[in-house]
Amino acid sequence: MAFLDHLAFRQILWVVPILFALHNLEEASLMEKWSKKSSLLFHVTVSTPQFAIAVAVLTVLVFAATWLGRLGPKQSVGMYVTTGVQAIIFINVIFPHIAVTVRSRSYNPGLLTAVIFNLPFSVYLYQRAVAEGYITTLGVIVTLAIAPFAMIVLIASSLRLGEIICRHLQRTNAGQV
Repeated sequence: MAFLDHLAFRQILWVVPILFALHNLEEASLMEKWSKKSSLLFHVTVSTPQFAIAVAVLTVLVFAATWLGRLGPKQSVGMYVTTGVQAIIFINVIFPHIAVTVRSRSYNPGLLTAVIFNLPFSVYLYQRAVAEGYITTLGVIVTLAIAPFAMIVLIASSLRLGEIICRHLQRTNAGQV
């Protein structure tokens, strides 16, 4: 990603939430239809509004984590939070996107942005973060080890929140009719 080499590392951090938002847009428009026809045991059916709320909340959190990461010095908690977010995004590329594609031999929502943007950017960000001393190699290993668990918690929580908000809106709208 040589076109990013001229930017300061802290500027590059803003690519994290931008690519995350782009990825979420690809997923959001297609997730309901895909989740209804998916035969995967671990994937729940989600509505478009529920998923949109979930990814909107997560996107705001990723922007906040990025802002936090830009504030502190090298190897700060904020920097590890931001690179930890990128670790979650990287793990999300592998599972579910690549793994589900291989298993089902078909496209799943988010696959294109995951493989074209998030995969190479994750590698670039980590290489540059370590090379410039923003995080350590051990930090990379730790964030990648924690990422799958954090991803499950964040996805489940945000989808649940989306479900609760959708149900509340439905009750509110039903009362107004």
